[in-house]
Amino acid sequence: GYYLNSEKKCLPCPAGSSCDGLNQTQCEAGFYQDEQGKRDCKPCFTNDGKYSAKGATACSSCPAGTYPVDKNWEWHWDGQYHYGIACANCPAGYYCPDGKNAIACLASNNKYTNAQNQTSCKSCPAGQFATDDTVNWGANIRGIRCGTCGAGWACPGGDSVPYVCPNGTYQDREGQGYCKSSTGVNNCATYSTTSNICSACETYFTLSNGSCVRTSCPSGQYIS
Repeated sequence: GYYLNSEKKCLPCPAGSSCDGLNQTQCEAGFYQDEQGKRDCKPCFTNDGKYSAKGATACSSCPAGTYPVDKNWEWHWDGQYHYGIACANCPAGYYCPDGKNAIACLASNNKYTNAQNQTSCKSCPAGQFATDDTVNWGANIRGIRCGTCGAGWACPGGDSVPYVCPNGTYQDREGQGYCKSSTGVNNCATYSTTSNICSACETYFTLSNGSCVRTSCPSGQYIS
């Protein structure tokens, strides 16, 4: 906790340094010392959202839109502690809400970011879906842009993900947020003009004045 100065005097180690009884050494980037007379420096962990420059007397926090990185200039997923030396820009496909972590915007949640330093994810509008550069969509794909919904699919937008048009519906155009009814509006038990989805009557029921009415069963059968 002391060092020998040029006049051969023992002095307490100053803050921002470590002293082995002979030499004074500034704390390396990623470490700090806020007290005098100490032998070692203390770490600034990226896991805590902290970093420091050489000779620091305290850890610093990264601003929102950035995250702390270690000397290898990487952000680690391994859960181990790393010593932060600087703040890096939050990359596209991620968001950094509090300056601590880079969190993925997953296309499987219809989320994306198409620029650096974002503090939140965006949602694609109706007729589009979140994807990566190769127009992939899935659980582990990080969204960096919006792709156009293909024919045969519906992309509701917002937090909803694309889905294949179910039986009884279809979509013959690209970039649509809903499926069309293939049975005709007049045969629908319920019909939504906003989503264009038809709900047909069950077997042995027919549509009458907008309601599904039970019909006569075939011989030897009944409706439970």
